[in-house]
Amino acid sequence: MKTAVGAMPSGRCRRVLLAGDNHRFLQLLQSYLERFGNEVLTAITTEQCLLAIASKNLDLVMFDLSLPDSNVLQVLATVRKDPATETLPIIIFTGRRLESDIYDGYRNGADMVLTKQIVDFEELLRII
Repeated sequence: MKTAVGAMPSGRCRRVLLAGDNHRFLQLLQSYLERFGNEVLTAITTEQCLLAIASKNLDLVMFDLSLPDSNVLQVLATVRKDPATETLPIIIFTGRRLESDIYDGYRNGADMVLTKQIVDFEELLRII
């Protein structure tokens, strides 16, 4: 059973993994999350993502749909198959507004799929 993204413990620092290849977007998101007391780790490659997920006791993973060396949906499927991480809340960001990207994200186990163009950081902070 999945954990709802909004069901994470409140009132404490969350460990968040940000992964993707859009450095500007990740830096902006990292800065925003850290400003509100979250510990933010970053990853660029599939290997870095999987290592961090396996060993860092994370509260949330936020993926850009594009990783330079892999499709995030493959990483997501791997995470969901592992009993130790199958309930880890995952948000996917995409720069494209294709319904197929959004559908594929949910179908592969994302808790939320957001397009970068309409990310409201204040709302995002309330969700997590």
